[in-house]
Amino acid sequence: MPKKKILFITNRNIINTCGELRLIKNRAENLYHHYGFATDFIAFTNKNSVRPELILAGGTTEAIKYSKKNLVSFFQGKIKLEHEVSKRISTGEYGIVIISGPEVLPLVRRIKQETPDIITIADCHGATEELIEFDFQNPIKTLFRHTLYRTWKIKERNNYRYFDHVLAVSESLKRYLVDNYSLNGDKIHTVPCATDGSIPSFEVLRKQRNESRRKYSIKDDEILFVYSGGTSKWQCIEETVDLFKRIKISLANAKLLLLSGDKEYISKFLGEDVIIDSLEADEVKRTLPAADYTFLLRDNYITNNVAFPNKFLEYVESGAKIIATPYVEDIALYIESNNIGYVLKNLSYEDGIVEYIRNMKEYGEDYDKRESLLQELSFKNRLKFFEEL
Repeated sequence: MPKKKILFITNRNIINTCGELRLIKNRAENLYHHYGFATDFIAFTNKNSVRPELILAGGTTEAIKYSKKNLVSFFQGKIKLEHEVSKRISTGEYGIVIISGPEVLPLVRRIKQETPDIITIADCHGATEELIEFDFQNPIKTLFRHTLYRTWKIKERNNYRYFDHVLAVSESLKRYLVDNYSLNGDKIHTVPCATDGSIPSFEVLRKQRNESRRKYSIKDDEILFVYSGGTSKWQCIEETVDLFKRIKISLANAKLLLLSGDKEYISKFLGEDVIIDSLEADEVKRTLPAADYTFLLRDNYITNNVAFPNKFLEYVESGAKIIATPYVEDIALYIESNNIGYVLKNLSYEDGIVEYIRNMKEYGEDYDKRESLLQELSFKNRLKFFEEL
């Protein structure tokens, strides 16, 4: 008898390529391929699909749209969403419902009333404090985000307790959920923004490393630092470049490669020792092994404390050492416990980092350790509990 399907309901952006989609897509595809759970998606969204990306998880995706400029449209969309969810679960083909995003959390009570035996799972990507922790110059936008924060916080507090299980992207987020909403930690499952658990052979990584270093004219005796990511304030690209320049004072043979989709923004950093480029995602992965060191700096915010950036495991897979701050708590712990990088005390330069770099070991010496960590954090491993639902 085939397994019952998963119904995934979300107000997150799953109709365009972005970080939210990538986590949801990769997790659903792994559930399908490894454990046979097909997933149908319902997206409650105000966005148009301009960068679509198929989710190959054995099911379909339906978008219920509303206009964020029209309050009537929003409530009409909510009614349509509720009717569609009721219609779907009444068919009996779904054994699990996953709800992702504060706007749709209240659906859990309706679902439990209509189908008490169905398993409900809340999908939590981070802390709601993200709405208010970062500075916005526009006072109207600031007021709106504070109002939204209070509204979403109430929805989380009132609805998380009705779920049978919760997915959290980090152990720090799990602790946050227990502390903020008095949830039972045993029903919270830590499933990071992971990979399939595999790593290219060392020979493949070495080949990619040599090819990419030749592409950017990096000499054998030069130390290459790489930053890969966006240019949002919370990603600390300005602090990354400043830190590199401080390191460069002591290490004349250091160079920095900045990889970002926002090439216009990073162009201001271009210089004799700073290279810039904008690459497709697959090409980024092939380029990262060129690095001796990669940067993953974040400041001390709740948003960062509980996060699990997608970039971390890409850096692990690349073979490069990772320079980070302690504020993404899970990642700092993984770096130190596996000895795959250096964790600064804060965002400021410290002398110990130069000594660490000068004592650099041969590229690839920790390959087995990285392979083991990727398998531990893989979707295949972290989603095993679905077989017991």
